[in-house]
Amino acid sequence: MNYPQAAALVSALDRVVIATQPGPIQEAFSALVFLDGCWVVRRAEQFLAETHHAIYKSLSDQGDDPAHRLTMDVFYTSLHEYAQDKPADVDPSVEHDIPNWIEGNAAAIASANIRRMEAALPSDEIPAHRALIEFHQHIDFAACEDEQNAALQHAWSTVEKRIEAFLAETLDAT
Repeated sequence: MNYPQAAALVSALDRVVIATQPGPIQEAFSALVFLDGCWVVRRAEQFLAETHHAIYKSLSDQGDDPAHRLTMDVFYTSLHEYAQDKPADVDPSVEHDIPNWIEGNAAAIASANIRRMEAALPSDEIPAHRALIEFHQHIDFAACEDEQNAALQHAWSTVEKRIEAFLAETLDAT
């Protein structure tokens, strides 16, 4: 899937979620997950573009760990805040292991995507109830959580490479 395909599916969510087969519903969920990954990376890149190298260079000069500090700053700005904006009820803290945080919070983020899909269902009383039941019959929650986890792990891996490049640039600029 690419960005235009995912965006097109999400823009047609109100038509997709009333599908009588699981394929289109799963595809719409996949589009939301794909866009999550794109936005996490985009937010991280924006944070890094707006960040002054001198801040992290001075941490290094003072004997602090600029890699940890920058990683946590980028994590909270890109992934954590994005999940809260969805809104997903995610753990507010992370120790040092962001991949474990992602794994532990993937279900909450997947649930936020499913709620977004539910919100696109028809709002008429009786058809809405029927549509919601049919919708839930076509959702494999465990598969959704696994897909959400895999996409966010991949996005975070991309972000980590950007952080490494930023730090290499920062620490080399002496």
